[in-house]
Amino acid sequence: DKGYTGFGSNSNGDWYCVNGKVKFSAEGLFKGTLRGEKAWYYVHDGKVTYTDTVAKNSYGWWFVRNGKVDKGYTGFGSNKNGDWYCQNGKVSFGTSDVIKGSVKGKTAWWYVKKGKVTYTDTIAYVNGSWWMIKNGRITEKVPQSMTGIYAAGDKWGYFSNGKLKECTAVIKGTVKGKTGWWYVENGYVNFSKNGYFYSGIRTYSIVNGKAEGCNYYYFEDSIILPDGGYNLSTANIGIKVLWVNRALLGYNSSYFTNSTASAVWNFQYSHGLYPTGIVDLVTWKAIGYSEYDWYHLGAYVTPIKVDMASDRNEMVNAMLATAQQYVGSPYYPGASAQPGYGVDCSGLIYQCLYSVGINPATNIIMHARYEYEYTSAYLASDQYLGIYVSVGNLQPGDLVFYGGYSVNHVGIYAGYGLIYDSWPGIGVTLRGLYSPGNILYCRRVV
Repeated sequence: DKGYTGFGSNSNGDWYCVNGKVKFSAEGLFKGTLRGEKAWYYVHDGKVTYTDTVAKNSYGWWFVRNGKVDKGYTGFGSNKNGDWYCQNGKVSFGTSDVIKGSVKGKTAWWYVKKGKVTYTDTIAYVNGSWWMIKNGRITEKVPQSMTGIYAAGDKWGYFSNGKLKECTAVIKGTVKGKTGWWYVENGYVNFSKNGYFYSGIRTYSIVNGKAEGCNYYYFEDSIILPDGGYNLSTANIGIKVLWVNRALLGYNSSYFTNSTASAVWNFQYSHGLYPTGIVDLVTWKAIGYSEYDWYHLGAYVTPIKVDMASDRNEMVNAMLATAQQYVGSPYYPGASAQPGYGVDCSGLIYQCLYSVGINPATNIIMHARYEYEYTSAYLASDQYLGIYVSVGNLQPGDLVFYGGYSVNHVGIYAGYGLIYDSWPGIGVTLRGLYSPGNILYCRRVV
């Protein structure tokens, strides 16, 4: 029958015919009747193929069960192009979600993007919690320790302690392979943001969601310092020198004097070491100290106590809490060790700055050199540290610089006419604003 278009059968199978002839090029879904049942059938190379797949007709893509469209099916189906989520038999291209079901024999929660299972690593919100997606499948809840910018479906979200933080701030992270500071709005990176964003004393220049400039130091998510394993000579001061003097001379001084050098030379000579008068790692260990202390004693960084979206009040509280931790610590020039070990005025302020992610151009490694003993002067003149304010406009968290003709001391204002500072002979205390003497400058850093 050359006028027939539809299905026909023989001992080799069921075939789709056009104008009475099997159309071997036919591929896809065709509507017709087979053995009295009218349906959409899946045809491959002209032959009805009794398999499970996902195939197309003029109305869309459909789930095929055993060669026939199953309009009652909701779940996952697969074809050579991927794995698809179907509702009422039809691929749901409008669905982007995490959905539970079976894909190729594996039952799990799957990450679906525009109807297709997407085998990627991301984060998704399901049943009131955030979950890690690995290779398209939920593996575990987002850990509480996770903080930073991460892919979250089609967006990039800022997570703090394992939860999306619905904040508006400039935050450091790696987005689409680019590391920098990003404009986050209501918890997500806003790539359409262009112009300026104002946050406290800081003004950020934003281009396509990425900060390309700031008038003051960016907030860091970690403080990276130079190597703390430096050798000790008359060029050095600080906590490591203090330990050497205690061991070899029996007194507390953080200055590496000629007497220190002589004591080191004699110690090296008497212990079979090449005598130089300079303390290296070998000499340090021979004195009886550990390799860990050699690298870490003079490079201590107080843990950051805020996240990058914290407000000014939270940052001020973090700095003052850090200063409070040091109360009672002795004063040693050039020192900025952990609480209780020893710290001078600048060393205390560096730790306060580190506690909120501010890492100035000068640092505690430099401060352990004699030429940088008075790094308070460097901080006072650092143009990227913050704005200058008057004594009458002081607010908690502001830095106060003291001296005569030049800066030689610094403290942090605690409010109520009080400062935290470290002073020779008394160490770190909370005392009156004018106790250290003449005020030269005040700087607001957050």
